[in-house]
Amino acid sequence: MNELASFAHLLDGTPVVVRAIVGLLGLVLLLRGARWYEPSIRLGAFGAGALGGVSAVRAIALWWPIAWQPAVVIAFAIVGGVIVTLTALATHRLVLVGLGALLGLVAGVAAQALVAALAWWVPLVSAVTGLVLFPLLYRKLLPITTSAVGAMLIAEAAGLADRGWVILVLWLAGVLVQRRPPPEA
Repeated sequence: MNELASFAHLLDGTPVVVRAIVGLLGLVLLLRGARWYEPSIRLGAFGAGALGGVSAVRAIALWWPIAWQPAVVIAFAIVGGVIVTLTALATHRLVLVGLGALLGLVAGVAAQALVAALAWWVPLVSAVTGLVLFPLLYRKLLPITTSAVGAMLIAEAAGLADRGWVILVLWLAGVLVQRRPPPEA
């Protein structure tokens, strides 16, 4: 089989628990993705860094067993978590700028292809425009994008990825739920 395996093929034969976790993650993204986006980045990055810190202590302890002390493990976990969180936040901003430039460039090239009379510099100007605007607009786009990812994950987990109408209905429901203003206390 020379085709690349789709996500659905990766889930074939996967235990129900894994499908449930994928579906639950999809449900969270579908209904709350925009509101929990940045805390999720921080929490996920801190968790990955903390695990990296614990792994570093484990490796050090192979040669220096006294390093495997609770205080040392906790300190490495905290430091690793903080370093990776700060790196993730800085990288996130850079990715937004790069993605904005890329989207702007693609829009400019598409416009140039549709309207042959456009000047050569149109894609360049649109790339700079995307570079500036996308980081400002991405928060407004989060309900749309996180709902789309959530809908796809739910459909994949349920084995319904081949039914586009299911993904469309889930996506629209997710956008409507996320666009709804938060309840007042």
